[in-house]
Amino acid sequence: MWRALVGRYGHLVIWVVVVAFLLGGILLFTPSLTFNNKNNANDANSPEQQTAITVEGAKITKGELDAAYNSLVSQAVSFYRQFGQDFRKQLEGTQGAHLKLQLRYQAAYGISGFQFPPSRANNPIALIDALLIRQQAKKRGLSVSRVELDKAFQNDYDQFLRSQKLTEDSFRKILKDATSQQQELIKQALGLQQATVAAFKAKLRHQDETFLLAQKLETAVVGQLHPSDQELLDYLQKHQDQYIKKLISPVVPDDQELKTYLKAHQDKYAPEEVNLSNILIKVAPDAPKSVVQSASEQIGRIKAQLDQGADFAKLAKQYSQDLSKNNGGDLGYLSRDKMDPQIAKVAFKLPVGQVSDPIRTARGFGLIKVTDRRQKKFAAVKSQVKTDYINELEHQRFDHWQSQAQKAGVFPKTVEVRASHILIKVAKDAPADQVQTAYRKIEALQKQLQAGAGFAQLATEKSDDAPATKAKGGDLGWFGHGVMDPAFDQAAFALKKVGDVSPIVRSSFGFHLIELTGRRESDTVKKQVTQAYIKDETKQRFSDWFKQLKSQAKIDYVGAPVLGAFALEARATSAKGDTAKRAALEPAIQAYERIQQNSPSTDPYLGYYLSRLYAQVLKLDQDKQAKLAKQSDKKSAALKAIEQQIALDRRQAAESFLRSAGSADGPAFEAALATSPKNAQLRYRYARWFLQRSKETQALGQLKQALDLDPTLTEAQLLMGDLQAKRFNYRQAIGYYATALKLVQDQKQPEQAKQVQLKLGETYLAWAKLDSASEPDRQNALKSAQDILLKLKEAISSEKESTLEVQLLTDLGDLKMEQGDYQAAQGQYHQALKIGARESVQIKLGQAYLAGKQTDQAQQTFQEVINRDAYASQAYVGLGEVYQAQGKKKDALQQYRDALKRSYSDEARIEVAKRIITLDPQDKDTRLTLADIYLKQHVYQGAEAQYKAVLQQNPNSIQAYRGLGEVYAGRLDWDKAISNFQSALQLKPPTNVRITIDEKILNAAKQRAGFKNKFGPDGQQALYQLADLYAKQGNKAQAKKQLDQLQKDYPDYQPELVTKLADQLSGKKKTATLAPDGKPGQPVADLGQKLLPDCKPVYNSSPPTSGCHSPKLAPWGISAQPLAPELQVHNLAQGGVLLQYRPDIAKQSLSQLTQLVQRLRGQRKYCKLLLAPYPGLNKALALTAWDRLDKLDKYDQAQVSAFIDAFINAQGPEKETACP
Repeated sequence: MWRALVGRYGHLVIWVVVVAFLLGGILLFTPSLTFNNKNNANDANSPEQQTAITVEGAKITKGELDAAYNSLVSQAVSFYRQFGQDFRKQLEGTQGAHLKLQLRYQAAYGISGFQFPPSRANNPIALIDALLIRQQAKKRGLSVSRVELDKAFQNDYDQFLRSQKLTEDSFRKILKDATSQQQELIKQALGLQQATVAAFKAKLRHQDETFLLAQKLETAVVGQLHPSDQELLDYLQKHQDQYIKKLISPVVPDDQELKTYLKAHQDKYAPEEVNLSNILIKVAPDAPKSVVQSASEQIGRIKAQLDQGADFAKLAKQYSQDLSKNNGGDLGYLSRDKMDPQIAKVAFKLPVGQVSDPIRTARGFGLIKVTDRRQKKFAAVKSQVKTDYINELEHQRFDHWQSQAQKAGVFPKTVEVRASHILIKVAKDAPADQVQTAYRKIEALQKQLQAGAGFAQLATEKSDDAPATKAKGGDLGWFGHGVMDPAFDQAAFALKKVGDVSPIVRSSFGFHLIELTGRRESDTVKKQVTQAYIKDETKQRFSDWFKQLKSQAKIDYVGAPVLGAFALEARATSAKGDTAKRAALEPAIQAYERIQQNSPSTDPYLGYYLSRLYAQVLKLDQDKQAKLAKQSDKKSAALKAIEQQIALDRRQAAESFLRSAGSADGPAFEAALATSPKNAQLRYRYARWFLQRSKETQALGQLKQALDLDPTLTEAQLLMGDLQAKRFNYRQAIGYYATALKLVQDQKQPEQAKQVQLKLGETYLAWAKLDSASEPDRQNALKSAQDILLKLKEAISSEKESTLEVQLLTDLGDLKMEQGDYQAAQGQYHQALKIGARESVQIKLGQAYLAGKQTDQAQQTFQEVINRDAYASQAYVGLGEVYQAQGKKKDALQQYRDALKRSYSDEARIEVAKRIITLDPQDKDTRLTLADIYLKQHVYQGAEAQYKAVLQQNPNSIQAYRGLGEVYAGRLDWDKAISNFQSALQLKPPTNVRITIDEKILNAAKQRAGFKNKFGPDGQQALYQLADLYAKQGNKAQAKKQLDQLQKDYPDYQPELVTKLADQLSGKKKTATLAPDGKPGQPVADLGQKLLPDCKPVYNSSPPTSGCHSPKLAPWGISAQPLAPELQVHNLAQGGVLLQYRPDIAKQSLSQLTQLVQRLRGQRKYCKLLLAPYPGLNKALALTAWDRLDKLDKYDQAQVSAFIDAFINAQGPEKETACP
């Protein structure tokens, strides 16, 4: 989308953005997303001056390449911002890296051929194109004169200054006053060595010279074209929509024709719809018979209740398994093509209010009820029917015209007429009394003509047309088909003899009488087609020539090898046909592979780029396989060969991707898995990626699939063991570790085998410690742990393995503790401490003393740890246990509370909190702490018990009610969640807490309502309260966000309160805001009035207020579609006022705007009003008149009315034009 903008307005666009940036302080782009272009660009040894690419020996430097890339990125960022999007996000991650590469290639290479942008010398030409153009121009002796270059440059430079309302001095001052950071950004964006006016002018002048050389080269290469009639007819066939109205008589259908057409196409325009409710009991298509029978019986029981008068909506909420259950099963209005065929077969025969018998579909068993039927009326679809009918008939007539012309082999002449007319204006949608008055006037004039009055004299005296036309007796000059209003066109061309006068004709402007004053054959359309043919054909031939030139040019990416590889990738992407694409992919793959082998650090995403290419190869081979399968026997050698190749493609794609897996993101992993879904290593690495982001469930899913694919993947077995042990699933963890141990032993990896043995022994030991372990399991686990650990001790007894030995001795101490041999445990811990164990082992030693009832030694040991580390929480726990054993409850509690303050893991905090509550059940703070931890871990039962215990002790605990609300929200019990949140609010917590709770109520209300459904009073109240609270905090943006949603979706919610708060937020005043000249809005510099195609549609405001415009006029009134800028300006030129709104404006505001325009246009003074949507508008509403603009955050009748009254028919070069 942004490329279209750049193609149209080009290099000046980025300067317009730069100036806006300097004036408004808006950051255009993030430097980290661009490439450097530092001040040492003139240093021949600097990176910027190093060669990146050579083209036929001429070089492009890295600095030039970086500058071109930066400019491209900056343009994209600024363009996307107009639509509220951040282009920089597209440059993030793995796919973003590939997009950056693509943009660098586009900056260097452009497209394969050469296309002249519509605006001369304003669009940056790709670096390689520019060099080739200059080289070819030099070979042919082509040059640009100083006069030509001066004229082109001055035109572009002046256009830029005018568009920004600048002089050269003010422009120079802006650049001079920019900060150093701003100047650096400007230089990067525009590829300048200095952020000065002189540098800009030099850059633009060079750009213009290249463009002018390209124009001269095009003329020299293509020469003059003289198309034949047959070539013109062939061209016309391809571009018929541009000329069809000029070649055939217009189609002006009446209502009866349209109704007949509608009847023949009823299903397209006005299909019958039913308002349907349903109750669904889900059953999978392949479900067992017992499940099907159970569901059938359940739906039968529900039907029986309905037959006895039960409420359908209540039963839907109670039993239905469809998403619509929260709405009482209501699915809204549906047409036949929007529902299951089995349902449709019943629904459209079912009487309103009746419930169907059970229906079996692919989803299960259902009951449906039709609550209403409707079908669009003719008036509702007339506009679309008319458009399609006219289009169809026009193309039929054109096809006939084209057929006759092709048979003759000659481009036929077209008919032109010259006519005069008398116009009595009346709006197309004017009231009946105004229409009658106008008709009586034209009828009276018709009678005067019939009585012998002169047509020209009556036109001069009585016509409502423009003064210039009236002065010529109503003469409209010569015109062909498609110029006038269709009804006028049809009537004018129906006149055969000069002097004939038409019957009264009604057009969109009013009533006409038309006199034919001339009729002739003309070559006008043929000339227009010839001009267009020559223009397009010249461009195409030059582009084809340039494409061939470019493909044969010696282009070497000497200093940008990755870009060179991408150039080969781009060639493969654009290759036509499977054979050509495969041939082009091979060198691209080889290029990336060479870089990977020779300098893998060049780009961390090299493997990803390669995997994309292998994925393309895979797609080609899969297509080939599908074709072979249709032609060959499934056991054929060719099919077997292609299957083997596909397996190789998948492996190469996965292996390539794995080289970049460390830099990859989620979408890249998903894309890689789509290519190689059965690659175990790929799924293992994806699991690691998930774990790095604390997404354990997803990691487990990927690991399971990895092991299903390859049970010999040792690292996956170990990681799965770790995760199962973390979840206390020790039996499963032991299985994974045992498998891993056998694998490493078979692979003769003794060092890794020791580590796995240690893990296995520790896991058995952990299982033995588990409270839920049965005594037999516990004893077996202890025995297994002892056997494994002692065997490992023997294996390392003669080796110096301090780290492993410390952990082994510690584990043996733990084993002895579990076996109740405390003295032996103390011995193991002492040995571990001697060879370097940390304080955690000393804490274990203290616990061993305590278990052996050696309280003095235990107290001393724990105290020693605390003396060394005041944050050793487990030492405080141990000391608390010592005091508890000594009967010192108060001292024990103090130690436990100190431990709780110093504990970091949730598991440790839970255990300490339990000890405190056991000793002091009235400790509400600790209960709340424990409840919050349980809540965080989704242990809802434990959290609920603690919150309720707190409320028994303190019924006014805000934290407890809030916590209970979150517990029930976690269980999806939204009613109880909202109830508890509201109880917390009744206790009047601080504002920041109220905001948090209201947000939770709002979320619960949304979840209860279901996807895209309106929520109830609880949610609406929360929205209002949030707006009110944010307003009191001074956070107007957030307050407005909540209030806007409330006004848009729930206009009936306490409108007075909502309006009052909205007025407070906006600081609404009853009078309009005036500019310094005392008029509403702000003045905008006048760009003059020019007519397409002799001007460029470049404007200095959005929406535009003056400048280049279309010869056509948008119909006044209300438009449901956005208006092209060129149309807007023409309406403004005629003295109109345009009211344009952002499509997401509040429904209430749009309704008020519509009513205002309809009411005002009932008065002739206000007929030149036009209301239309304007996508991308940065405010809710924009008001425009010629050279005037006002933007509003929301609808304000005082400001809107003041603007209309000030400027309607008051400004614009054609303001005297009468209202149609």
